[in-house]
Formats: sequence, structure tokens, C-alpha cells
Amino acid sequence: TLVLEHGFLADATQRARAIRLGIPVTIQHPLLYTLASVLLESWGQERTREIMPVRAWLEEGASLSAGTDHPVSSFNPLLSLWGMVTRGTLKAGIQGSEYAIDQYTAVHLYTLAGAQLNGESHRRGTLEPRRLADLVAFRSNPITCPIDDLPSLRPVFTMVGGRAVGRAYLAESPQRRYSCSRFSFIQAASASSSACKALSRVAYTMRPSHIIPPLSRARMKER
Repeated sequence: TLVLEHGFLADATQRARAIRLGIPVTIQHPLLYTLASVLLESWGQERTREIMPVRAWLEEGASLSAGTDHPVSSFNPLLSLWGMVTRGTLKAGIQGSEYAIDQYTAVHLYTLAGAQLNGESHRRGTLEPRRLADLVAFRSNPITCPIDDLPSLRPVFTMVGGRAVGRAYLAESPQRRYSCSRFSFIQAASASSSACKALSRVAYTMRPSHIIPPLSRARMKER
């Protein structure tokens, strides 16, 4: 698949051309987060604030998904979500606030949008029966929690291949059992359909079939 990586500096004409040609675009805010201070010195403020204009790409109709570009920058997806929502950086403050997006859209770009880019949205990206069910759970909802809490969120439950894994879960007493309704779940990759079916019967903080629904163009225009 032909993909435009980073969408780093793309003016309206270039964006329109990529969209017209149907070329998917990936963006990695951690690059701006880490490199902004250096870019300000090299490129100046006007160009730096235009780096990865996420909101413009979306409003103009691009097929967009998000990642990290690790190890060049941080691998932490929650830090990346925070960056896309705030346009905040490590040492250079906020750059290009007009290109910020909301938390729902940021999570969408990190989950279902990536699955769509890879042609796997029929089995990844949302929590639904018969879909793969690698997932993480947080005590706070990444879509509705205070924005500045995002970078510090840590998974308390991780499932891979239908099995509970991860230090936070395994460190708990064997006698302690979590109620799934206490957590917000984000689907990531793969597991068994039986696990998905079992999870879908639980009262989630967010209903599994609605956790990351497809983003509508009308909704984007309302923001």
C-alpha cells in the first residue's frame, strides 16, 4: 500500500492532491513533541507550527492514522494522544494549536484508523464479537478524562491472545478480581472470539461496539 508517512509539512494544495489520489496518511506527533525546539531554531516558528496539521487533514477528507515513529521519539501512545489534543511539545510549548483535535478523534486515529489502513478493520480496532481482542484497560477513560491526565495513565489490565497479562494485573492478589465496569477498554490487536463474546456481556464503562465508532465527516465539521 502506498502511504504518505508523517504528513510533516503539507500545505493545502499538497493535501488536496494526496486526498484526490486516495493516498493514506500517517502522522506521528511524538516527532513534533521531541524535536520542536530544534525545529524552531532551524525552520522558524511559522513552519514549525504547520508540522503535521492533523485537524486540517481530517477536515479536508484524508484517510489518516497515527503512530509514534519510535525509537526516534517516545513510544508512549498516551503521550501521543495528549500531544494531538494539545499540540504540546517537550521544550517548545504549544505549536499550531489550530490543528489540535479532541480526545475521541485522537483515540480513533490510534486504534480503528490504523486497522483500516492495514485492511484489518474487520477484525481489529474495536471491541466486538468475532474480532481479535488484545486490549488494555485504564482506571480513567482516555476519551473523557482531564486532558493533562493522559500522559500519566497506565494500563491496569492487559489481555493478549485472550489471556490476562501485564505487571499491573499479575501483581494483584490472586483472590482479587476486578469488575470490568470499573475500567475503560481500548482494543488493540488480537485474541479469541470467545474472549470477545465473554467481554461483550460485561457492563463496560463504554459499550464495546461503540468504543471507537467510525468518525463521521459531519461530526468533524461540528468541532
